[in-house]
Amino acid sequence: MSSLQQLIATFTDTTANLITQLRELDLLREQVRKAEEFYHLAEQELRDADKSSPLPTPNKLPTPNNL
Repeated sequence: MSSLQQLIATFTDTTANLITQLRELDLLREQVRKAEEFYHLAEQELRDADKSSPLPTPNKLPTPNNL
């Protein structure tokens, strides 16, 4: 194999590896995007749940007598 053919083979192999790594990176980015989206939705649900439940007022706080 000539040195030019070796160079082309090395370039082709390196290019194929880089393309594979880019695909893996895209998959990881998509997983992170979905995880962030899920986190924000869950966070919003918790905030909504907190808003819908009444907060205890001083006269509704538990005391040793009504625990």
